[in-house]
Amino acid sequence: MRRYALATKHDKLTPYSRNINQENLTMLQAIIGFTSDEENHWVAKLQCGHNQHVRHQPPFVNRPWVINEATRMEKLGQQLNCVKCDHGAVKDFTPCKA
Repeated sequence: MRRYALATKHDKLTPYSRNINQENLTMLQAIIGFTSDEENHWVAKLQCGHNQHVRHQPPFVNRPWVINEATRMEKLGQQLNCVKCDHGAVKDFTPCKA
């Protein structure tokens, strides 16, 4: 199921964000889990089957919640814009259907 949200002036749009009828729309996908990459950066596993980095690198990216396991678990179900879906990229993994 595709869900789109209107981007506000505060959202950072990427070159891959869709532009439909003069409105910027982005694909939202829920976080279903976390893993870390080879460089120990946190990666969110999204329900669409894509992975997305969720780094905490102040002052550029401020996500202190990724450092602690308990605060990461609180983010399960939160929706993120999936740039890979916006771009039509191949899935990184096959999500399990509940």
